[in-house]
Amino acid sequence: MWKNRKWYAAVLVTIFCLSAVWTVGGATDSTTEPTIDIKDIAIENGLVSVETVNNATVDTVVSFAVFKDNGADGLDRFYAADTTKLKSGETLIFQFQIPDVKRGVDSTGQYIVNLKNLEDEGVSKQFRYVTSGAISVFFDLLKTEAAKVTDPSKAYELLLPVVINSANRDVIYGIGYDYDGFIGMDAAVQQQTMNILYLADITTVTPELFPQIMNGAFGVAVYNTGRKEEGIKVSALKYNEKLMDEALIPNTVKTMQERYTSADTYSHDAIAGYGLAVIQKETAGSMADTLSVYNRETGLCGAGIEKLANLTPVLQHQAYEYMVLDLRNNGLTSNQALQELLDRAYASVITGGTTGSGSSSGGFGSSGAGGGAMIGKDYSSPVASGSAALGAGIGSGTTENKVETFTDLSKAHWAYESVKWLKARGIVSGTDTGAFEPDRQVTREEFAKMIVLASGILVNNQSADFADLTSGAWYVPYIGAATEAGIVGGVGDGHFGIGRNITRQDMVVMAKRALDTKAVQLTKVKDYTAFTDADTFADYAIDSVKVLFEAGIVNGKGENLFDPNGTATRAEAAKIIYEAFKEVAI
Repeated sequence: MWKNRKWYAAVLVTIFCLSAVWTVGGATDSTTEPTIDIKDIAIENGLVSVETVNNATVDTVVSFAVFKDNGADGLDRFYAADTTKLKSGETLIFQFQIPDVKRGVDSTGQYIVNLKNLEDEGVSKQFRYVTSGAISVFFDLLKTEAAKVTDPSKAYELLLPVVINSANRDVIYGIGYDYDGFIGMDAAVQQQTMNILYLADITTVTPELFPQIMNGAFGVAVYNTGRKEEGIKVSALKYNEKLMDEALIPNTVKTMQERYTSADTYSHDAIAGYGLAVIQKETAGSMADTLSVYNRETGLCGAGIEKLANLTPVLQHQAYEYMVLDLRNNGLTSNQALQELLDRAYASVITGGTTGSGSSSGGFGSSGAGGGAMIGKDYSSPVASGSAALGAGIGSGTTENKVETFTDLSKAHWAYESVKWLKARGIVSGTDTGAFEPDRQVTREEFAKMIVLASGILVNNQSADFADLTSGAWYVPYIGAATEAGIVGGVGDGHFGIGRNITRQDMVVMAKRALDTKAVQLTKVKDYTAFTDADTFADYAIDSVKVLFEAGIVNGKGENLFDPNGTATRAEAAKIIYEAFKEVAI
């Protein structure tokens, strides 16, 4: 799930104290791995606390010193020094009070902390210190210049000199805005950033909000100058690049306006656009959570999302299946398109699936005519658990954990990992009672659906010329897609074999053909030895069994038997698909 507003278009990262704020930067200046290190620097009211650790396997004497860095003029003032003995693995906090704070002198600037042992090995780290007085001077000047603006399109003429003035750089860094990117940007972007900052009513902007508003204005300016994807990255990823899936940025941009004058509107549209991009890659199993977060973060589509959420579990799942199938074929171009899709999905399960791009009731994972398998699959690279981007919840991969909700499949079951993998990708689901029914037999149409989803074949309302297919049935587009791809054939007499339990050899043949559609080159891991019942294999199945056996994907049933005409259970079907596709990029 998204964490509350973590995926906002700008991230506020300043740390404020009662009388000053600070930022930490720098890195080790040693060419060797230091045995001592600085873990953290914290400051409050001019009291600086430096957390150090001795990583050596022996005790060592540590010297500690602080200097004020005067830039090109070198180290200006020696502030503090201490020496102590640190035991191996021990952590100690050195503290010192910046003297100028006590004397009321402005001590804004950059400081360097040095930490060394007796062998002259150590580290140096920088931090910037800004007094409340320096912050007040900067904002008073900014607001004074803003009050002089008569033409908003030329606000930059008065504001830009204040922001890029080197005398104010430590203040801007100190209140939490790392504006290296802004300083290095071309004049057109800098000017537009200042104009948008002015329109945000700079006269009311507080130090706490300045980093967020400045960063948002900068992102809009980059976006408006034709670098749309870069603009999204600037504003959304500047402080936490792990929160956003960059692969979704192009689709985010597709739903946004060409140009923005307001950072608020830009931020809202970026959030909504990213949400739409995430929704397009969701599975039926994770769609409910994703839609809920989308509504909470954007305030959009609430009525349509609530209608689906209030359906019975079976109908709700069918509606989400409908959405996933539609999204695979059509995508989303706007919030209005999402609203229309929600309405069609609702109508499809209320009216029996007669509207829109097709209903998906029934199928693998259902118990009886209702229920239904998940349609769709997460084809993108999974986001780390607990994250997603512009924030951390939409598309976060939490679906996989829900395999534990199967009431009849424990972690000790031999097919647990296989079912877990398939369920996380929307290939299988439980019954409407929460069970997986691992020992239930699998029909030919159910396995066809599973193999189509696993291989990522496009399902686009295809059909097939088999006499036993019922028009409008849930399985028709899957059998059509599998037939079109050359994965399945009939059982003779123009019939597909609807309702028949799939045989073990047909399951292997379908898996091998599906792998062929992906041009997968299987690695031989063992030699093939003919099964005792090899003479009972159908001619069309022998090569597939041999190849998948040599690749370690399938095995016999004991006593060197394969039982080619025996049927397969849901657990067995899950196992073979998992083994065949777990390394395949879809």
